[in-house]
Amino acid sequence: MMEEYQASRVVCEHIGVSGLSTPWIRPIIDGYEARVGVALLGMVQDPNNEIDNPFDPEYPENFCKGIGMTEEAALRALKADMLSMSQSLFDG
Repeated sequence: MMEEYQASRVVCEHIGVSGLSTPWIRPIIDGYEARVGVALLGMVQDPNNEIDNPFDPEYPENFCKGIGMTEEAALRALKADMLSMSQSLFDG
């Protein structure tokens, strides 16, 4: 059975963390999980990567994720994870 994913637009508002695509959202047992591949300070792990789906086990890039009871909650948690990653780049 093929899993269904839905893409949604989210704007990265955090210095040093850039989304590589629109977020991918999938249903999970307790709600939804959102993921997006990210470039850190403009750098990616594999410039030749052809895998877009951050849920793919072979996905070579860094990614952020969020889990919530609704798609909107998952996207809010995803943005919070992006903020946390951004802050970790500049912490002491």
